[in-house]
Amino acid sequence: LFFYTLPHSVKKQVKHSFEANEETRIFLRTNMWCRVLLLLIGVISTLPFSYTAMKESGNVGEAGLLFKSIIMSAAIMAAFYFLMHILKNWKGIKKGEKFIRLFFALVFCGAICGTFIYTLSLSGNVLTGLLSLTAVAMLGIMSNLCRRRTKAGMWYQEKLIGFKEFIKAAESDRINLLVDENPNYFYDVLPFAMVLGVTDKWAKNFDSIMKEPP
Repeated sequence: LFFYTLPHSVKKQVKHSFEANEETRIFLRTNMWCRVLLLLIGVISTLPFSYTAMKESGNVGEAGLLFKSIIMSAAIMAAFYFLMHILKNWKGIKKGEKFIRLFFALVFCGAICGTFIYTLSLSGNVLTGLLSLTAVAMLGIMSNLCRRRTKAGMWYQEKLIGFKEFIKAAESDRINLLVDENPNYFYDVLPFAMVLGVTDKWAKNFDSIMKEPP
């Protein structure tokens, strides 16, 4: 249990060490409010259609009807948001979890949207419902793109991109020089290459060095 929770704990501490300090914070705090605002707009935009759908589904009081309409609108927005979130962070999700998460997200999204469209079809409002879902999908995409970086965040990004390009394009002469200065250079950089997804390229850069006769 300790070894299972340790990576999560370390990840949380590292994130907190950056996010707690305004000087080292990577993303702007306003991103959260932007995301919340877009999600709220998505819920409000589907509310009239959810109200119509709930009205067709059965006889309930006005308060109950409004409550159910809000729940359905929130569920529709949540379904699209999490689906877009999974697709956006596809590369960062563990291999064993990728398709499981996507499957459940698609099932949830399909069930909610299917119920929504079916109940709207009873009152002949399918087209407007589809347009509403399209708008919600777009808002779901936009809410996942609310990730403006701070100056420090942009600096980190530039450094990481530059380092990644160096790993991909490093010439053998340059690598030989670095290895002469630090014999463990390959192993020192390897963890960064793994995180950046260029492990094979980094290993290939050392093929010629490994093949050289002693």
